[in-house]
Amino acid sequence: GRTPRPAPRNAATLARKDERTAADRADGGRRARASAATTAKVCKLRAGNPQGAMRAAVACLLVAARANALSTTRRKLLIAPLAAPLAAPVVATRANAVEQQMRTSADISSYESATGSSRAANLGAGSISGKSRPYTGVILAEAPSASGNAVSADLVLTNGVLAKVGFDAPSLKLAKGFYYDVEARAKTGDSAYVHVVASPKGALDGKALAAKILAADGRYGAFGPATDVVVRSETKKDDVSFIDLAFSAITPGGSSTPRRAVLAATAAPGSPDVLVLVASSSESRWAAGGEAAARAVAGTWRVESTRPTKLKPD
Repeated sequence: GRTPRPAPRNAATLARKDERTAADRADGGRRARASAATTAKVCKLRAGNPQGAMRAAVACLLVAARANALSTTRRKLLIAPLAAPLAAPVVATRANAVEQQMRTSADISSYESATGSSRAANLGAGSISGKSRPYTGVILAEAPSASGNAVSADLVLTNGVLAKVGFDAPSLKLAKGFYYDVEARAKTGDSAYVHVVASPKGALDGKALAAKILAADGRYGAFGPATDVVVRSETKKDDVSFIDLAFSAITPGGSSTPRRAVLAATAAPGSPDVLVLVASSSESRWAAGGEAAARAVAGTWRVESTRPTKLKPD
């Protein structure tokens, strides 16, 4: 008594059955569309006839129900993959709306905090976007400005002193963006930027000042503290001290790039802070015009005016 197994179906028979099923579905779709088109014409003709208005309305509803039943699965298949990516940004936007309000450069410390993406960490050498924002000790009352060759800025210093500082940079252009405080740059790699040493505990000689400028969180410490630091000379003219400096800055790839710089340091009346202008270029450009350009810029560093305020730098 075992029940005999059914004979295996022929592959060709199954294929023909699938073809008939597909043809029947396609034919059913064509009939539904033809019926809908015919009924639509009837609805249009009867719409102006009060006696046939009710029948026309019922017929139209039946056609709509049939069309809806036939196409529900198709609409689900088409709409589902489109709905998810469209809905997600709306939710994200509502969730982040409060966070994105009233943000200023002071709230942004890196590319990631500005964009929400850490992609910049994988960018190539020389990309500023991957760096964290350097600490220069600068507190600005308003954005720096450039007029002709002159760059100027209003700094809030210790004791509430508001100091207007400036320097001339004919070959440099004022840099803008969240990465910069007061800085001018050139395509050659030459640059000049302002650094404020707030309330130093004692007098700063060239070595101590170089240590403040080249700290790990400073302008040249984004990828590691500067190396091969050498103070070549120190001079003073009027109330400005000049320090010649040589050092190597670490690149994103871990190698070092030799640079030369001239530091111009002065003070503002009423504040113990030391105001420094750092004018530098690569060592390779130093002998090809970089030194002359750096000394010319550093020689124009000045405090134009000061006035007491109730502002606090912290």
